[in-house]
Amino acid sequence: MTHSFFLGTSSEDFQVNQPESSVLAKAGDVITLGCNIPAPSPVGPVLWFKDAKLERKLIYSFNGRRFPRVSQVVNPMANQTDYSIRISDVSPKDAGMYYCVKLTIGHPDMAYIAGPGTYVSVSGVTNEMFKVQQAEISQTVSPGETLTLSCSVPDSFPNGPVLWFKGTGPNRELIYNFQRGLFPRVNQVGNMAKAGNKDFSIRINEISLKDAGTYFCVKFKEGKPDIEYQSGRGTKVTVTGLSEQSKGSEWQVLQPEGPMLVAEGETLLLRCTVVGSCTDDMIKWVKVSNQNQQEIYNFKHGFFPGVMPMIQKMLEPLNCDYSIYIHNVTKKHVGTYHCVRSDGSSEYSGKTLDEGTSVLVKGEYQALQVTTFCSDLSPFTCIIHLYPQFCKL
Repeated sequence: MTHSFFLGTSSEDFQVNQPESSVLAKAGDVITLGCNIPAPSPVGPVLWFKDAKLERKLIYSFNGRRFPRVSQVVNPMANQTDYSIRISDVSPKDAGMYYCVKLTIGHPDMAYIAGPGTYVSVSGVTNEMFKVQQAEISQTVSPGETLTLSCSVPDSFPNGPVLWFKGTGPNRELIYNFQRGLFPRVNQVGNMAKAGNKDFSIRINEISLKDAGTYFCVKFKEGKPDIEYQSGRGTKVTVTGLSEQSKGSEWQVLQPEGPMLVAEGETLLLRCTVVGSCTDDMIKWVKVSNQNQQEIYNFKHGFFPGVMPMIQKMLEPLNCDYSIYIHNVTKKHVGTYHCVRSDGSSEYSGKTLDEGTSVLVKGEYQALQVTTFCSDLSPFTCIIHLYPQFCKL
């Protein structure tokens, strides 16, 4: 019987097969998670998710997007039935239940059908002498403070630069390059001139709420171009408290990502953390495009085809995650997206609409009209003409 993993109805005539019910591995191993979907199958993408306790995480999608340590076993374009994936360098944090999920898109319904799941168990420890090491799994700081992110890189690694990034995937943000570039507020800790230096720690000054996120220390192998060699496990940074500008408020909406560029057909993840509130009936997502406001998702009520919330996870007391997925992106999704918390005095708060996440969709010529809002809620609009053929993507 088909397993109902998300909201939607199952079909007895269509099944997602995961042949292994469980996989046992040691730290550092490479594991393969099998998934077979019979052909022909309904139109829609295939995704892999990890479901551990209250957290549901996207592990892989077959749309060309890069997922560290995860790759497809065969090309689905050549084999329309095999959607198996391979995970390299597993560690104990990879333990959990993994689901291969088929999304079938209808009009207007979207049904979610998943396999029975494969549980991964990981034992043992890795050889830290051959790893990029980030000592802290997580750190919590307040606005205005200085944050130190530690990183140690073995000197036995091949020649090549070390870079710090915030986030993963094609939209990750470069935080620091030890060889070149100007990075306000960020300084190196170690002595780069010292022979055999292993310390690639950095210090970020004047922390603000926008600095929340997960930071990765990444070693590259020298080449033309340089090739990513190994990444640290990441350090998750949570920023609590109120900045000077937000004193007097009881809550703050945080969208940590800037402009995002996605291709048609991809799955878009829009992140939002509400600091100081976990009240679902006051949170919604709004898209602003061509001076029009459109409600994209409401956590209290409504049906929103193609949009799915992440399982809400309380990051810490009164800090909650209200991120959403938008599946099968098209050019109509171009615009600026705002995570909105109503304060009861107005439909939308000006404090939450003067920022947002701008989304561009790869394609032909586009004229993007971006609207932002002043403190008095009067709109300010500019038109940006985009010619992707002249851009290096």
